[in-house]
Amino acid sequence: MRHNTLIRTFLASSAALLVAIAAGAATGIKPDPSFPIGSNAYGKTFGQWSAQWWTWAIETPITTDGHPFFDATGALVGTNQSGKVWFVAAPTGAAVERSYTIPRGTALFVAQTDAECSNLEPDPFFGGDAAEQSACATVWGNYMEDVFFEIDGVPIANMAIHRVQSPQFSFTAPEVNILGVGAGPGTAVADGYYVFLRPLSVGKHIVHWGGQFVGTPFGDFGADVTDHITVAPR
Repeated sequence: MRHNTLIRTFLASSAALLVAIAAGAATGIKPDPSFPIGSNAYGKTFGQWSAQWWTWAIETPITTDGHPFFDATGALVGTNQSGKVWFVAAPTGAAVERSYTIPRGTALFVAQTDAECSNLEPDPFFGGDAAEQSACATVWGNYMEDVFFEIDGVPIANMAIHRVQSPQFSFTAPEVNILGVGAGPGTAVADGYYVFLRPLSVGKHIVHWGGQFVGTPFGDFGADVTDHITVAPR
C-alpha cells in the first residue's frame, strides 16, 4: 500500500511539473538568465566578483590595440579572459554596437554602471583606507541612474537591487593603466550595478544594457551598449 502511494505521489508531482513547464512555454515566460543577487555564483559573492572585475580592468594594460574599457567594437572582449567567467566592460559616451564570440559554457559578469576609489588616484576618486574608499565609492554609486539590462529583448526587472559594493581589494597597476596613475600596488573599493549572466545557449544573442552618471563633478555621462554575442561550441 505504501509503495503504491509513493508511486501515485511521484506521478502527480511529475504531471504538475509538466503542466508548469507547458504553461510557461505557452505564455512565453523565460527563466531568468542571470544569477540572483545574494547568490555565491562560482564560489564568490557579487561584491567579490566586482572586486575581481576591477582587478582585471586595472591590471590589464592599455596597449596600442586599446583596452576592454574603451572597446567600441567587441574586438577586445577576450583580452586576458579565461575560465568559466568572463568580464564585460564598455565605454561611456556615444551608444555603441558591438559583436563578439565567447565559448560555450561561459558566464558573463557585466559591469553596467560602476566606479571605484583607490589610494593611488587624486580627488574625487581618492580614499586613503578601506573606510574612505567605501565612502567615496558610495558617493559615486549615488550618481548612477537609469540603469537597464535586456537579454534577447527581455528586460531584467528591479535593477535597483543589482547595486553592490565590493570589499577592499588589492591590485598592481601596470605602466599604462585605466586609472592614469603610476605603476605599482594599490587598494580600492568599487560600487555599482552588475549583472551576472548564466552561460547562454549556443547560437546568437543580443544584450542591450547601460546607465547614466548624473550630477558628477565631470557632468553627466553614461553608457548605452548593444552586444551581439555568438556562443560557439567548444
